Order: sequence, then C-alpha cells, then structure tokens
Amino acid sequence: MTSLGKWIPVSSGTTMGFSRVSFGNNTLVAIGGYSLCFTSSDYGQSWNQGGSTGIWARDISFGNGTFVAVGTSGTNISISNDNGNTWSATTSDVPTQYSIDGITYGKNIFVAGTDYGYNISSSNGNTWTQGTKVTNTINRISFGNDTFVGVGASGGVYTSPDGKNWSEKNTGDSSGYTAICWGNNTFVIGGDQGKIFTSVDNGETWTPRSSRTSNDLLEGSFGNGIFVLVGDNGTIITSQDNGVTWTTSSSDTSYVLSGVSYVNNKFIVVGDHGTILQSTLYIPPSRGINLFIQQ
Repeated sequence: MTSLGKWIPVSSGTTMGFSRVSFGNNTLVAIGGYSLCFTSSDYGQSWNQGGSTGIWARDISFGNGTFVAVGTSGTNISISNDNGNTWSATTSDVPTQYSIDGITYGKNIFVAGTDYGYNISSSNGNTWTQGTKVTNTINRISFGNDTFVGVGASGGVYTSPDGKNWSEKNTGDSSGYTAICWGNNTFVIGGDQGKIFTSVDNGETWTPRSSRTSNDLLEGSFGNGIFVLVGDNGTIITSQDNGVTWTTSSSDTSYVLSGVSYVNNKFIVVGDHGTILQSTLYIPPSRGINLFIQQ
C-alpha cells in the first residue's frame, strides 16, 4: 500500500509563524499573525510574500474565486480576489473584540465560527449574516456530505445543514477541539492532549480513537485515502483506515505545526518560525529496495 514517507522542509523566506494554509485557483495561500501572507503557484515548491491581510489571521478558506481570511484585530475578516496578492477588509455584525477562529466553504457559502458561540455566513465574503448562536466558542468548521460541523471549547460539537441553524451534539468528552476535517464519508475531530473522535453519520454520533500522542492537535486534512493531523511540538499523525488507527510521522521539527492542506497528490504543512513541510510517497519495498518519491 502506498503511504506517506518522509517530510521535506521547504524554504518559506520568513521566520514568522504561519497559522493555516489553503488551496484554490491553482494557488496555495499561507497566512498568520502580523498580517502575514505567503503564496505559492507551483504546489508548494517555492513561496513568495503576498499582500498584507491587515489581521492576525487564524484561518483561511477558498470558494467562488475568493480567499477569505479570518482572525483578530482590525475588522477580523479580510478577502482576496487575486490569489493573496492584495487584501481588503470587510465587516460582520459580530463584535470586533471577538476573534473569528474558523472558516470553511460549502453549499456556495462561507461559514465562520467565533468566540462566544457566534457564527456567520456569506456567499461572497463581503456581506455576512449571523446564524443561531451556540453554547461555546467555535474554533473550527468543516463541510462534507451536505453538512457543516463546527467544534470548539468544552467539548462543543455542532452540526448544521445550511451553515445558519445549528444543533449541539455530544462526544462524551469535555476537551477543547481545535481540528476537524472530512474525507471518505468520515468526519475527524482533533483536540487537546491528542484527543480524537470520528463520525460516519454526519456528526450525529462520535467514537473516541487513540491518537498515540498527548500533544494538542490543531488542524487536519484528507487526501489520497489518508487523514493527516498536525499539532504542537512538531506532531504529525496519519490514518489510512478512516481515523480508526493512527501512526506517528516524524517531522524532524519541534515547532508548532498548525496548518495542513492536500494538493497535487501531497500534503503541505505550515507552522511556527516560517515552517513549511511537504510530504513524500512511500512505496513498499520490492526485492529489498525502498523508494521515497518527492512530489
């Protein structure tokens, strides 16, 4: 079975920290604090500084030709229609002192979650509508199988068919959740101290899994049949059976890894101190030969 092999460091050209990375319109856009933005048009091989986002960006998503970054400071929302080269501020009716922590795109709308349970949606990133407020802060949101799933503080898990009306679900655990991704009809949650839960019924019920790490998990992605979660202390863990079992993968760094995206048959990971890593493929040995292919 083909699997992930080594992780290859890529020069970013900065020592500032990245928080997330997203792909759209043949461009990778990595964002972070201090208005940081770097872009790549060759699937992560080389990076150039983009425009200033004007915010301390916590998350980013792409849809309908637009990148939308959310976070803290300024208006908390910034949009780019030219692949991260320039950004413009936009506003919502969420108080600007509240951080907007997570965003995703699905059903032709952006959906974002904020402090204190606020959530907002927009078709273009410019005009935002507030949805039903939930109990806890929403740290991250993912979309799959026509369902939005948001996760956050104190074990908060919420599902929505439209990104506006939300129902609270229960994992049986009160940890904070900071990662969620979807693939192969499965949602995977990651959070504090390596907690992992999976759901195969659109977030209605959740099953705990062993992650083999006690480090906080901060972001996840799916591609080529593989789930990848990243987190504190250079943590990378992978699963090839829909999140049931997990394997640790050496990143050769102790920096926080906070973003991951799948593009062009490889995973791109970003984190503190300008860290960017890309995955390789491992082809099982044949006649004593091991092959690692850098994509």
